[in-house]
Amino acid sequence: MFLMTLNIGAVVEAIIGGPLADKFGSRKVLVAFLIMAFAALTLLSFKPNMFMLHVLIAIAGGKTTGTQIVTNAYVSQ
Repeated sequence: MFLMTLNIGAVVEAIIGGPLADKFGSRKVLVAFLIMAFAALTLLSFKPNMFMLHVLIAIAGGKTTGTQIVTNAYVSQ
């Protein structure tokens, strides 16, 4: 279940990340997303309840795995 939650977050983030990178610039979006990933992964260490655990895993999945698409576009420019 956690893996599915992580991947759903990654898919949603990939869809959202591209237009945001086009609008604000890839570098700014990547820095903001990686800071949010750091925050989500840090909050996971505090043993949240089950609902919050899934929310944080989806955010962490989106902000780490989902940003790889934006990173590939940024590197190729």
